[in-house]
Amino acid sequence: MREHIAAADSSRSDATYGVGQLNPEVTHEGAIRKESNRVWKERYFMLRNAELVIAVKKGDTNTKGISVAALASVVPVPFKMAQAEGVFALNTQDNKTMWMQAPSKAECQKWIDKIQQAMGIA
Repeated sequence: MREHIAAADSSRSDATYGVGQLNPEVTHEGAIRKESNRVWKERYFMLRNAELVIAVKKGDTNTKGISVAALASVVPVPFKMAQAEGVFALNTQDNKTMWMQAPSKAECQKWIDKIQQAMGIA
């Protein structure tokens, strides 16, 4: 039994990521609506390798990406301000803000948590 446990432990990553360090091991993906010029557009987001990759739909090879290192914060947007549930904002280091809408409040919170983990602030 001890050999089995030791073998399982050896398969884990030895990398540890502290506060302030990007964590490329955090992953998440799903359909998200992105606000652009006051119009909400369906997009597919993938968080991987400390980068947020944006595609028009799942499986697209023509994608855009933003490193989580370029983000200053990711925060929920209050319903009163967004006039919709599940909206969060990506605020960049160069003072740009992008609004995203997840399919639910729970999924919105999951995106915020995962992006903050990748940023090394959670």
